[in-house]
Amino acid sequence: MPRTEGESCGDYVAISDTRATIDSDTDRVKMVGQVVVAGASVESLSVCMGERCVLVAGGKAMANGESAHFSVTAQGRPGAFTVKCKVVR
Repeated sequence: MPRTEGESCGDYVAISDTRATIDSDTDRVKMVGQVVVAGASVESLSVCMGERCVLVAGGKAMANGESAHFSVTAQGRPGAFTVKCKVVR
């Protein structure tokens, strides 16, 4: 499958069912949820909170319609919640 140029991972990956847990004693935020791939296949999918990223589904390729759970933990105020991946067709 060829990699595509100029397409954003966020165009094909949706995040749902998120729940945040805040531990004020350790100043940590933990976010759990699910990602769903729609419209293309992706590989090396990561969910990020600020600078902290975790691979979803062990980094395996995920096809259109597939979903997987994730959990990411960050220190302090982590900032933006984003996804990163390579879009493949």
